[in-house]
Amino acid sequence: MHLTNVQTGIEQNVILPTGAVSIDEGSSSPDGTTLAVPVGLGGTWPGRHPTALVLVDLRTLAVMVLPGSEQKPNPNFGAFGASWSRTGWLFYTAYGFTHVLAWHPGNQSAMVLPRQGSLGCRTRTTRVRFQDHCPL
Repeated sequence: MHLTNVQTGIEQNVILPTGAVSIDEGSSSPDGTTLAVPVGLGGTWPGRHPTALVLVDLRTLAVMVLPGSEQKPNPNFGAFGASWSRTGWLFYTAYGFTHVLAWHPGNQSAMVLPRQGSLGCRTRTTRVRFQDHCPL
């Protein structure tokens, strides 16, 4: 994956984990330290392969697949781009997949957000904006 710092013009290559193929644009965290990139895993893209998120630490260029972010979309149309909230939460899902995943820096893995009515939580989705009223 090729990164360009638009402020400095510095260009850098980042090597994705083995078998990962970038399938959408990355999204940078509100503090600018982390890039989340949707990837296809396990083969040529597009294809019938799981999707996941890769996190790139923009200070060190360390790359990792976010544990818990793997999804097997049905039908397999790919992934939605990841979206960050102002408070640093990362949200992600795949086309044809019914769960929304959430992750916050410091957590070990992504988690599936509860559906409306489960665990006494209310979750409203308005366009791309997620308003979650559960204690995450």
